[in-house]
Amino acid sequence: MGGFSIAMLGDLQVQTAGRSVPVPGTKQRLLLATLALRSGQIVSVDELVERLWDEEPPRSARTTLRGYVRRLRSVLRGAGRTDSTAIDFDAGGYRLMVESESIDLNRFRRLRQEATTCADPLEEAALLAEALRLWRGRPLSGLGTARWADDIAVGLEEEMLQTVERQCDLSLDRDEAWMVSSEVQRLIAYYPLRETLWHRLILSLHRGGRTAEALSRYQQVRQLLADQLGVAPSANLRALHLRILSENTKLEGEVRSPTAVSAVRTPTLPADRFVGRRGEINALDHLCRDTARVVVLDGGAGVGKTALVRHWLEHTSLPFPNGRLYLDLRGSRPGQALPPGEVAAELLRAFGTGDGDIPEGDLSRIALCRSVLTSRRMLVVLDDARDHHQVEKLLPGVGGVVLITSQNQLRGLVARNGAARLSVGRLRPDEGRELVGALLKQSRRAVEADAVDQLLDLCAGLPLALRIAIERFCRITEVSLGQLVAELQDERNLLDLLQTDDDAEANIRVVLSRAFNWLEPAETILLRRLSSRLWPSFDLDAAAGLMGVDRAQVRVLLERLISMSLVEQRGFGSYRIHRLQQAVVRDWAPADATAAPRHQDSAAPRPPALGGDHGSQRGSSYESASPRQDHARCTGRCQPGGNRKSVHTNWRGEAGCP
Repeated sequence: MGGFSIAMLGDLQVQTAGRSVPVPGTKQRLLLATLALRSGQIVSVDELVERLWDEEPPRSARTTLRGYVRRLRSVLRGAGRTDSTAIDFDAGGYRLMVESESIDLNRFRRLRQEATTCADPLEEAALLAEALRLWRGRPLSGLGTARWADDIAVGLEEEMLQTVERQCDLSLDRDEAWMVSSEVQRLIAYYPLRETLWHRLILSLHRGGRTAEALSRYQQVRQLLADQLGVAPSANLRALHLRILSENTKLEGEVRSPTAVSAVRTPTLPADRFVGRRGEINALDHLCRDTARVVVLDGGAGVGKTALVRHWLEHTSLPFPNGRLYLDLRGSRPGQALPPGEVAAELLRAFGTGDGDIPEGDLSRIALCRSVLTSRRMLVVLDDARDHHQVEKLLPGVGGVVLITSQNQLRGLVARNGAARLSVGRLRPDEGRELVGALLKQSRRAVEADAVDQLLDLCAGLPLALRIAIERFCRITEVSLGQLVAELQDERNLLDLLQTDDDAEANIRVVLSRAFNWLEPAETILLRRLSSRLWPSFDLDAAAGLMGVDRAQVRVLLERLISMSLVEQRGFGSYRIHRLQQAVVRDWAPADATAAPRHQDSAAPRPPALGGDHGSQRGSSYESASPRQDHARCTGRCQPGGNRKSVHTNWRGEAGCP
């Protein structure tokens, strides 16, 4: 190798025999960084193009990329790589063929790993010191404005800081407090909001006999956090302060590195209970790789949006150095949706803000929340948003990634806020079979293959419906899957069998009917008429014929149903409603508009004589009105907006309005 190495823990360099070999041009440095980060692995041409041009490649990108590869090979030859295979092309991508130890990042990580296995604290400290000597400054410097490089650099800095903090702990264990205070004070200048550094500084000052200075430093960080973030010091830091005040000089107890904050803990899903969705998981990794990004994950009720996000959270390797936070907005549950001000308050509590420090007014809460989010490179998951009003005001200040799930397509966030969209559909047949197989694994019961396929069809590819059906099958051991399928084929039994008696979230009738609360009268009537026809699919002309209006008018109604994931659009002018959704609509709103549904569940919404003024629920109010109030309001309702007004007005009579 002749002393050849690639240095990434500082400005990007190629080094040989103690000298630095320049890599001219930002694009070539981006290429080298991408290949070096994945040394020995094939990086696809598509990924390289994206990394070099930040998702806006020219038409000639692939040709230009080949030119950059040739020039980079020349640079590496000049640095002592005499062979021509330093960058290899294989299987549609390029691979950097260098020894792992020739890249300083790989050496750093190896030394850290070796240190964790050391039984001797002195040997561990020596390995950590050797690892830290490889650092020359901010990693991956000199790569221009590439956002992906900044994201990776933040993650690498987190690895460095954790290494420094472990080294400090070892020094404190050896009563070498003086070594800690000088190093930590230097780092605090670069990372002033990192409380674990302040913790070690205050502890080292106190143990070194400088208690007054330690207490002064606590007041300094307390004021800093209040001014910059509007939060109090962490419980760990406050406890240290109290222990110093009580002159407990033992100060036993571990100084813990920061962990991901969580407003609601995301439960770990057993590996054998989540299957499929590989395309969606890869898409989430791709979309959430950029910072300052809002991602909307939409899909119909019961398709498994929340399960997908939770599974992805457990397995993604993307770096979010300031943590991950999950909050259930309860948007689909009538009367339970969190107002925007309360969403902001819940987020602030997750960051450690005491209730007494949270402002009273919604605008003040939101402003403070945005300020906190701006300063943190983290992932915030806002699950089950009802509409854009619930989340939009929080987004302009986001510094990390916000992932929002909703049955609503949240088109406004995509159009006006630049959010990326990932739509989650029903399971494909192969994914459905895989899920059924995973759910049946523990029961060890034999099933008929054709019965499985029939079950997938009856459950419309909805993971929730399949899970409920398989739970019933496994519980009743005397029933074969074929017998259960036969019962489900009778629509009088279908919805009753796809529910549990102790959980509204495991009740297909409840889950699939919640969106009805937000429909306009004419939208409700169109949905009922379409569902009564049992059509596998339909077009604009068929829908217009059902309503007695023209194509333009019915398209307005269909767009609203599509946006609420109640109707699927298969192409321009082609639509469908899956069979379970149709069954729930027919159960909820029978052909006789004045009749009560056959199976009225207390947790499911009641039809306001087939539709009230639910349009008023689309604004900032998050209190669900009663059906009687809805019916009373619809008599004097006036909906602005051209064709939509005439459509809604024409069909008030059938919706139960005078």
